[in-house]
Amino acid sequence: MKVMEAGEAGEIKNGDCLIRVRAGEGKINVVGAKNRKHIEEIIRQRMEELDVEADVEAECRNADDFVIMGRLDAAMAMALREEVEARKARRGITSVDRTRRSIMILPGNMPQEMKKLVGAGADCVMFDLQCQGERRRHEARHMVKSALQNLDFGNAELWVRINRETAREDITVIAYGNPHGICIPGVESAEDIEVVERIMEEANLDSHLMPVIETPGGVANIYEIAAASKKVVAVAFEGEHFLSLTGGKRRREALLFPRSAVLIAARNAGVQAIDGAFTDENERREFSEDVREMVELGYDGKFVVNARQMRVVHKNFAPHEKEIERARKILHAVEAAGKEGMPYINGKPIDESMERRARRILKLAELYR
Repeated sequence: MKVMEAGEAGEIKNGDCLIRVRAGEGKINVVGAKNRKHIEEIIRQRMEELDVEADVEAECRNADDFVIMGRLDAAMAMALREEVEARKARRGITSVDRTRRSIMILPGNMPQEMKKLVGAGADCVMFDLQCQGERRRHEARHMVKSALQNLDFGNAELWVRINRETAREDITVIAYGNPHGICIPGVESAEDIEVVERIMEEANLDSHLMPVIETPGGVANIYEIAAASKKVVAVAFEGEHFLSLTGGKRRREALLFPRSAVLIAARNAGVQAIDGAFTDENERREFSEDVREMVELGYDGKFVVNARQMRVVHKNFAPHEKEIERARKILHAVEAAGKEGMPYINGKPIDESMERRARRILKLAELYR
């Protein structure tokens, strides 16, 4: 198969590379890299896999192998005017109720930052395909696909936030990376989720779903959204975008109702509630207060944008020692009382809600230790 037009992907900067594909007879030219022969071999092997004949020029600046492969596939797809096939990553499905305290978000077209997420300690890693411009979105799809195929993120659950308007294009490519979950922004109805499910089925992708509520319409329909599919394991709320539509200011009072509505709908559907990102990295005190409010409301986790935010989230979502000790005493009293007796703690009767809360605290303590 020969290419009939030029394709280009990437940038000339440290940790990245610019790859150009043109019609030709298979010449490979690598510049700006000490490991030129290694890069040539990567390119040659991929061209043989695709059975494509073309000339390739690569200008690399300390780019890792997964970056080169992602940029090459993006350039090849442009030159061929069709998506290129790839091996599908092997990855098991994670449990529905696994820990999702911290969900680290990273733009999908920043390869030089992706390796930093390996071993960073976040419960979940989310690659964001919401880029400006079709070319950058195209490149981000292939870069995320390559990262999912080639990097080992340990125990972190791997998510991809797609674009609703290009859901088919996004999922068709990243399905080869086989992420644990797909995050759908701007969901306003159960139908929005059904559309994504059909695309996933066509792409042979079996992943969890996380709808993001960020509009008044989404809040109005939150109950049907949270219960729309068995694939939904969590519902997220993005306050920043919501406030831009309502005209409100970022205060607790302005967000209390929509946050509470999302939480109640999530609990009613048996799924988790996740709060959106706090983007002002300079307001550390305000971020800590924001996290504590989410814990007090009953949320299960929060989107974070850096390691500092992640540490704050982990610290606040973990039960305190006094809570754990009290929970143990409550359950000990319940067990001692047996089925017939009334359990007491400090002279006060223990009801079902106290017992349920105690069991939840000990479960969280076990998960977060």
